[in-house]
Amino acid sequence: MNKLPLTAAVALCACLGLAGVPADAAPPPEFTATYRIEKGSLGGRMIMTLRRDGRLWRLESRSEPSGILSMFDRAYITESSVLEERAEGLRPIAYRYTGGKKPSKRDVSSYFDWNDGELKSTRGGDTLTVELHNGTFDNLSVILEVAAKLRSGPVDVEIPIAAKGEIRASRFVQEDEETVEVEAGSFKALRVQEFRGERKRTISWFAPGQHYLPVRIDRYRNGEREGGMELLAVEWLPAPQN
Repeated sequence: MNKLPLTAAVALCACLGLAGVPADAAPPPEFTATYRIEKGSLGGRMIMTLRRDGRLWRLESRSEPSGILSMFDRAYITESSVLEERAEGLRPIAYRYTGGKKPSKRDVSSYFDWNDGELKSTRGGDTLTVELHNGTFDNLSVILEVAAKLRSGPVDVEIPIAAKGEIRASRFVQEDEETVEVEAGSFKALRVQEFRGERKRTISWFAPGQHYLPVRIDRYRNGEREGGMELLAVEWLPAPQN
């Protein structure tokens, strides 16, 4: 498994993490979750893992397409996010997106420079620097932030998200609690809608009994469902003994 390069500045961030993290802000246990993914009539599976390394956490997902979809390099997507643990909760410090088997212009690597207030990214050979807003997450780690907020109570919040070297805002709105049936089982889950501009919308079901892990996600564009994912299995690792 490829590791994100951790610079001396990133390592220093780990040393600055504060003890006494509130229960609502504490990260979930380490896990490995497997999802079925589909887009139209094509599909595959995605494996997501969360691992801890001292005061750093690494969240990673990798798609493994099946059938005809496996013939296309662009179907192989890997995302990884390195986060630091702080008293307020987790905060991203590095992110990488790889959109195929080979390097491409779609690949993104970002560093969250919280000291200088800048998001520094490379994409397709270009270097991008934009202002970094407080509370910004990346496309992958934002699910951990939404889960943390759901532990605190009902959610209606706007979260800045770094994507493609830029920062955009998504609004997350908690709706009803529902029973969701997926291959991994039957779960009581909180339905949360994410609004991205006028055309994109995502509905996710976060299960409190599974540390608010999303057990199902549906994605919509222009009002039409274009794909989604559902939980096949999850393994929670035991907390390390001190």
